[in-house]
Amino acid sequence: GPAGPDQAAAEDGSDPEAGAEDSSGGSEAGPEPEAGAESGPGEAGAGSGEGAGAAGLSEAQAELAAQRVERERIARRKAEREHPVEAGGKLSGRAADLLAAVRAVESGAKAPA
Repeated sequence: GPAGPDQAAAEDGSDPEAGAEDSSGGSEAGPEPEAGAESGPGEAGAGSGEGAGAAGLSEAQAELAAQRVERERIARRKAEREHPVEAGGKLSGRAADLLAAVRAVESGAKAPA
């Protein structure tokens, strides 16, 4: 299918982002054999032979979906690093007040009481 290259990159570990996914995966390291069998969607059920094919297939699909979400999150983080958000742009309340006080002191003004 259209997700073929993504599957190959996720399974053979050549994807540079795979390390981040593995470290947070923890207990999800087990279904890897099923994820490998999933590369041929038709053969997955016949290969397992004990009716676990459908469960393995959906589990592998869930894993691929999770990896896709993780890759999107990493891409967003990289984009934010390349185009930094203005410091303190999203602060509100006490954090915004503290940042304003720090900037005032750094610019030589007296800090607001």
